[in-house]
Order: sequence, then structure tokens, then C-alpha cells
Amino acid sequence: MAASCQGDHRAFEQLVLRHETALYRFMCARLGHPVDAQDVLQEAFASAWRYRKSYRPKWRFSTWLYRIALRQGHRERSRQGSWVALDDAQLMAPAEPANQDVWDQARKHLTAGAFSTLWLHYHEQWPLSEIATCLGRPVSWVKVTLFRARRKLAGTLNPDDYGLTP
Repeated sequence: MAASCQGDHRAFEQLVLRHETALYRFMCARLGHPVDAQDVLQEAFASAWRYRKSYRPKWRFSTWLYRIALRQGHRERSRQGSWVALDDAQLMAPAEPANQDVWDQARKHLTAGAFSTLWLHYHEQWPLSEIATCLGRPVSWVKVTLFRARRKLAGTLNPDDYGLTP
């Protein structure tokens, strides 16, 4: 990351290659359409390059990048008017997440913030502190949101079958 911050295009390209697939899947899930997700991804990486000197090594690069992408996603959502539901046919991500039915139910029943919290915790396996930083929330909010999201999904499916227990 240090080389990228100094303007090394190749180092930045390696960071893009490392994070683009996971971030694309996440934004597809958030926005509901692959084309919108791709637009947000391009804007997020362009913003990351443009503001690379504002990156602080105390954060993981992925946390900083996801936060940028979420801001871009909110701009896209504002342009569209609301989050769009995603069906299986629309999710053209390079790799499908495990337990797709869990994520389908989560998209249907949870807020965007709760969905993001679950995704980052269970699918990306981020620690609570990184999720809190990415979403701009306290760790206590992340814990409560995870608890409430699991409880809400429990009425729809058996969370023990999908590894959603704490």
C-alpha cells in the first residue's frame, strides 16, 4: 500500500486485482444490478487512487476501500431512489457466495445496513472492529445489528443450518 500511496500504478493495480471480485459481489448484493455495481466499483477505485494520500495504515486497505464504495453506492441509490431487490439471474458475480438462499432471504428481510453487516462478518469474515469502521458505526452497533439480523432471519430459516449462530 505504501508504494500505491506514493503513486506507483503497478502497486495500485495489484490492490485492485486483490479486492475487485469481493467488492463487486458485495456491491451487486447492495445495489441489485451488476451494471450499477460495476459503475460503483470503477468510481470507488478511481476515488481510492485520487485520495490515496488520505489512506491511513491503521486501517486495512479493504476497510477503507469498502467505505469509499459504500459512499458511492449511496450516491447510486439516491440516483435510483431506493435499493433494488436482487434475484439470482441478476447476480453475475464471478463466484457465488455459499448458502445463496441465506443471502436471498437476508436481502428480502433486512435493511441495507444489516445486510452489509452480515455479509462483511460471515461472507468476508471481517472482525467486528473493521465492520464498524467500514460502516461508520460503533462496534456495539455492529454487535446489536448482527444479533437482530440473526433473530429476524431465524423466523425465515434455521440459522444453525447456515452457520449464522454467534
